Amino acid sequence: IVFGDWSSDVCSSDLGIAAGAIYVACKLTKEIRSQQSISGVAKVSDITLRSRAKEMEILLRKYKNEYFLPPQY
Repeated sequence: IVFGDWSSDVCSSDLGIAAGAIYVACKLTKEIRSQQSISGVAKVSDITLRSRAKEMEILLRKYKNEYFLPPQY
């Protein structure tokens, strides 16, 4: 469901979405990685990373009960 909504709501590069997903996953698992390090490896701007991560976090909150996210998220 999330990816169906994601593709219809967001028009962005695959690398930006992947970078955002990695950043959000790092936050959820408390893995310390900076936005700059992730965006550098993915070759996307810090702004793109933050934008995709923010959009992804909104969708994760919307569907958190369906995807068993940790309660603190």
